[in-house]
Amino acid sequence: MTIEDLIQLHIDRIALLAHSLRAAHLGRRSKESRPVARKVRRRLIAVLDDMLDYEQEILAADRDYLERTTPAERARDDHAEPGWCDYSDAFAIDWSGTELLDPAPLAGNGRAYDPSMGRWYRVEPGYPIRIPVTTEELGELAALLDRIERDLGISFSIERVFWNEDTLVAFSLDEEARSTRAAAQPG
Repeated sequence: MTIEDLIQLHIDRIALLAHSLRAAHLGRRSKESRPVARKVRRRLIAVLDDMLDYEQEILAADRDYLERTTPAERARDDHAEPGWCDYSDAFAIDWSGTELLDPAPLAGNGRAYDPSMGRWYRVEPGYPIRIPVTTEELGELAALLDRIERDLGISFSIERVFWNEDTLVAFSLDEEARSTRAAAQPG
């Protein structure tokens, strides 16, 4: 891959990100039924905005390199480190696994650090537990996420983190009550 190819890759990805960001913003106008979907959408918008900034910075650096160097200098760089352009696109490595709901806890010695709250928790053996959010809970947002993941070649992590058995039981009872109410409603 040449530097020109790499620049075009960044330009194409910026267009994809801008389109995805617009779609995520437009989806805010529709009423999402679940609070988890609203929270994931807000986080997705922030992540897409960060991705867009990231790509624009790298595009600027690659364009600067192209302007500063002659074809002979670029050939020398490629000869010194063959295929360096092939590895300079680390987008998928940098963004795959981005968490859109609860951040990953840092655990050790019966304690876990919750980055969203900025404090350590005492956790029971086997905790924290991560439970993925279902596509039904995400509603229309699930299709947008799937398209973004496919277009960009990345994957998002959308999981709830439970720090102890009490919070997990409370969540389970709440979900059971919600599904019972939904089944009882005429539809």
